[in-house]
Amino acid sequence: MRTPADQRNLAQIERRCREDGARNCKCSSSASQTSPTLAGQDFTMGDIVVGVTVYRWYGLEVKRPRLVNIEAYYARLQQRARPAKARQSCCR
Repeated sequence: MRTPADQRNLAQIERRCREDGARNCKCSSSASQTSPTLAGQDFTMGDIVVGVTVYRWYGLEVKRPRLVNIEAYYARLQQRARPAKARQSCCR
């Protein structure tokens, strides 16, 4: 159940999104530094989970720290044909 818009604490929501997202992305940042995917050369289930998290984080209108490795990883994910097609069908 969603909190009605007039009862939401937007400052707290933004802070939590920024802090939690940054913490989660920093964990993946070092893994994505030296290879195209989290586990090396091959796309794995881990990339699906992290990819969804990163996609949602970049979709939020919050200030976020610059994580160069995550930005590069996200750009590589966006180049994949299947995720692009899935985004079109489910995230309109």
